[in-house]
Amino acid sequence: MSILKYHRVGYSEGTVLTCRLILERFEKEMTEEEIKWIQSIERHYVNWLFSTAGLYDKSIVVDTSRAFMLEEESNPIRQQFYDSKTYRQYIEELKNAFDNSSCIFFMVHNEFHSIQHVELKKQCVVDQLLSKSLTLVNNEYFGIPRGEMIGAWCNPYPWKLIMEKHEKIIILSPFVELIEQQIEKKNYKYLWKVESWNLSKDFEVFYVKMPFCFMNDGPDQNFFETLQHIENKIVNIHQEHQVDIVLLSCGAYSHLLVHRLYEKYNLSVMQIGSPLPCLWGIDFQQKYNISHQQQEYWIHQCPSHLAYHRTDVPDIQGYFGR
Repeated sequence: MSILKYHRVGYSEGTVLTCRLILERFEKEMTEEEIKWIQSIERHYVNWLFSTAGLYDKSIVVDTSRAFMLEEESNPIRQQFYDSKTYRQYIEELKNAFDNSSCIFFMVHNEFHSIQHVELKKQCVVDQLLSKSLTLVNNEYFGIPRGEMIGAWCNPYPWKLIMEKHEKIIILSPFVELIEQQIEKKNYKYLWKVESWNLSKDFEVFYVKMPFCFMNDGPDQNFFETLQHIENKIVNIHQEHQVDIVLLSCGAYSHLLVHRLYEKYNLSVMQIGSPLPCLWGIDFQQKYNISHQQQEYWIHQCPSHLAYHRTDVPDIQGYFGR
């Protein structure tokens, strides 16, 4: 069986990576104004990585008592995040994370469109990143060319074709308790009115709970300490049980974990992101193929004890459907 390496690159990660690669490749061809503009876009999304995607460094002192403080363009904390050792190390590892990928689903925000030749530079670096994606696994599992993968990303049927080739899986998610509940009840076999979308087999599943690392905070001193702890947990399970595949939904940690687990341990890894709970019948935002869902088998409410405790940060709470 082919070893899979799947990435779903979200807007924040995709945009900071694109900005960094544009500056590295084309800075000598750009005006000072264009360089400052690209840097300001990168700072904006670095800010979101630290506030809502899981990047954190407790050596950077941040007053997060005001939920919207991190959004202010003039706030000097943006530059501290941007200049931090944690972000520099993160972006360097992210640049290499997509080598030898089976599939890359890449999202970038559209700020680049206002200057045409910068937009062309963006497309150049994105095309280069996507060229690291192989076509063999796409054809083997989906039977469709890579360019059509975007429309398939939230479609449960392609995931069924992948999952039914595996038996032992590790799931990393903040909501493993609910996923375990759905799997134990076998609700995942009856989620869709379209019978061919439903998974039909049983799995041996191992769970790793992803801690919340929002608003520049987390269980350790920084992002990389937490990343190492999560990697160790996954590897320990794999060494004991020889799992077939690892499924990830863990924000900024995802792509670095995909690359480390694939390269160091020859593991199949898929970074699915926010659609991952949906594969098992958990959809707090109720936005994935609602008309096709058999509602009695779904969980649409996040229990309060599993939700992030801050209710004043709308971009985070949106994840929980609040």
